[in-house]
This record gives sequence, structure tokens and C-alpha cells, in this order.
Amino acid sequence: MSRFRFRWREKEWVPKDPGAPRRRTPLETAREKGRQAFLEGADLTDCPYPDHRKADGRVTFSRAFRNAWRDGWREAQKEKEPDE
Repeated sequence: MSRFRFRWREKEWVPKDPGAPRRRTPLETAREKGRQAFLEGADLTDCPYPDHRKADGRVTFSRAFRNAWRDGWREAQKEKEPDE
């Protein structure tokens, strides 16, 4: 069952329960996993998201998850290291 309903006059989807917490997007979750991985001592090369490619060598959307995980890892690294 959907957590949203469509308001025809406003032409937008709105939460059924306005007080409910907002869901995180999959890319926000990947970024948070990267932050947690850094705090647990994982290396930048330990990214759990494989780099899938199409048969002709083009990248797929998996690259976005890989980049989000690495961004989260790097953010946590910058927060932990003192400014120089």
C-alpha cells in the first residue's frame, strides 16, 4: 500500500500522514553506508557496489551508487581529520 495519495487540484503526491518521517532515497542510504564504513575502518576500495557495465562498455546507474558510497566515505574522512 502506498504511503502517498494524489491531490488532483494541486497535481502532486502528498504523504498520507504528514507527521511521518521522510523516507531516504537509495542514494542517501548508499552515502550513509559509506560514512559508516569509514567509521568502522573500511578502506575506500572496499565499496560494496560493483561497477556494472553494459556489453558495449558504457556505465550503468550502478556508478551513481558507487559514487554516493565514496562521497559518504570521503565526507566522514574529512570530518575526522583536522583541518590543515
